Amino acid sequence: MVFTDTRTGLFMIVCITIFTGVCNSIQEICKERNILKHEYMTNLNLSAYVVSKLIVQACICAVQMLVVVLIFSIGVSGKLVPDKGVMTSIRIEYYITLFLLTFAADTFALVISSIVKNSYTADTFIPIILIVEFIFSGVLFDTDGFMGIMANLMISKWGIAALASSSGLNNSQNKFLIDNPQTQLQFGSAMSTVEDIYAATTSNLLTNWGILLAFSVVSAILCRVILIGGVKNDRR
Repeated sequence: MVFTDTRTGLFMIVCITIFTGVCNSIQEICKERNILKHEYMTNLNLSAYVVSKLIVQACICAVQMLVVVLIFSIGVSGKLVPDKGVMTSIRIEYYITLFLLTFAADTFALVISSIVKNSYTADTFIPIILIVEFIFSGVLFDTDGFMGIMANLMISKWGIAALASSSGLNNSQNKFLIDNPQTQLQFGSAMSTVEDIYAATTSNLLTNWGILLAFSVVSAILCRVILIGGVKNDRR
């Protein structure tokens, strides 16, 4: 019912999801660096190696987000949560969004893991990734100009947008209007907060899903490209 409270709740879900995805794979490649170097010298196909990692990580993310949605369903049981999303059940839409978001974070962490050469260095990137994602999510403060460009490169922004679309966030109200109904009667719904990126439409939800999927595809390609040069030039 309250715009800011609902968006804050969605933001927390996104924070948990990104943290989970990053931690899944941040050490996945760098911990095998020595083995990978040896296998590459014996004609290991790096594309097949990356695909195998993606398949395993996708399965892990799918199971993890199933647990998250089940916990969410239990936690909000009996509360004012809509059963219907934009296209189907809100829980199904949440699951798809959270899976795509987790997998996007997971594949990006694979890119980091393919760059660094040891697990200790990889772990130092976890707080950096999370802080940047949270700052430029568009929830903590408005992002304009250069900040807006940076925000467009964050999976957190599109994850929140997809969840907000399914939740019908634009139909909620500012707390001020709820606490002061006479103001709403005087000025109407024009004072309510409405964000185009949160529009509860099929096209908007599919666009947000497509962007999250595109992040995963780009990260997978980057991982492959980085490994070609990185493993070949690894002198250890």
